[in-house]
Amino acid sequence: MNDQLTEIACVIDRSGSMQSMADDAIGGFNAFLQIQQQQPGAARLTLVLSTTNTSSPTRDSISAKCRP
Repeated sequence: MNDQLTEIACVIDRSGSMQSMADDAIGGFNAFLQIQQQQPGAARLTLVLSTTNTSSPTRDSISAKCRP
């Protein structure tokens, strides 16, 4: 275990039933990520997008401090 590293895992539901809330979910995720980028120390992010039938990692354990 590394006390100097924060591991973040996010699962975002992209199924049709969530379509009406997509903008709010994206905005909330982006706000969360901005807050994390301002925190001291290292952080790794795994992002999984889930649809009705499948879930797959979109980004697997990337640095949460980087900015595209």
